[in-house]
Amino acid sequence: MPFTLYLKKDLYVSLADFVCPENCPSPRGFCFKTRDPRSLRLPEILSRQPLSRGTLEVIESHQLAPGLGGLTFGELKRTGEILLRTDPPLFLATACSCHGVISGFTW
Repeated sequence: MPFTLYLKKDLYVSLADFVCPENCPSPRGFCFKTRDPRSLRLPEILSRQPLSRGTLEVIESHQLAPGLGGLTFGELKRTGEILLRTDPPLFLATACSCHGVISGFTW
């Protein structure tokens, strides 16, 4: 991963090692700024990561406007259902094509 940053209990990850333009439309298959091809999007990369223990749930954010992502109600509901039947720890990742946050939860 070109960029990672730990802040408290969250891990911020990015496929970019530069500041992305605010008007990036998050295209599939390539980077908007560099035009370099991207065969996988960050949600797919995160979903394939092995864990030694716990559960990783990845929710893909959808672009609502430049620089603004959102989650669907269905995704939130499905995640809540997974939370109810999962033993801790749970790692919850929200990610767009290139950037994401992974948070760890125990109870």
